[in-house]
Order: sequence, then structure tokens, then C-alpha cells
Amino acid sequence: MREEWQRANAFHQRNLETVSLRFVRLGPQKTYHQYLLNMVAELEKLQMIDEGFRNRIIDREKKQSTVFGGGIAFPHTINQGYAKTILMFGKLEEPYQKRR
Repeated sequence: MREEWQRANAFHQRNLETVSLRFVRLGPQKTYHQYLLNMVAELEKLQMIDEGFRNRIIDREKKQSTVFGGGIAFPHTINQGYAKTILMFGKLEEPYQKRR
């Protein structure tokens, strides 16, 4: 995954006009899934994602979690509704503790 990220990063550094950066502050939630849905809802409000995006990102998380630990997650999927690559950063108002 690191090599793929580095390749994509190098491409987009040469073509910054193809990237849309978004930042969102996220209030406390009980689950990672709820945080993810809140971020998707923000993109929906901005009309930046296609109709199937929500389902694809949830399905992706069901196959394998994109939570890496240390407060970092990298949820991702293909977006057919926007010409640019969207990088959205969510800042949690409170640290997330996975419930057991």
C-alpha cells in the first residue's frame, strides 16, 4: 500500500489541480462506522460523490478495516461522481476508543 500511495502522491504533486482537499471536525461518536458515515455525509452535502459511493466505502471496510492504529485510518474507494481525487481529513474532537 505504501508504494501505491507514493506513486499516487508523486503523480498528484505534479498535477495538484486534480486533488480536492477537505477538512472536517468530527464530534464524538460511538463507532468508527459512525465517523465514516459522517464524513461521507459531508461529501454528499457538497455533491462530490456518486450515488453508490456510500455503499462502496462501507463494503470496503467490511472486507478489511482501514484503521491502522495510532489515530490513523485511511478509508478509500472509487468515486465516479467527481473528476478530482478527494482527500478528506477528519479531526476528532475527542480521542476514539474502540469499544469491546
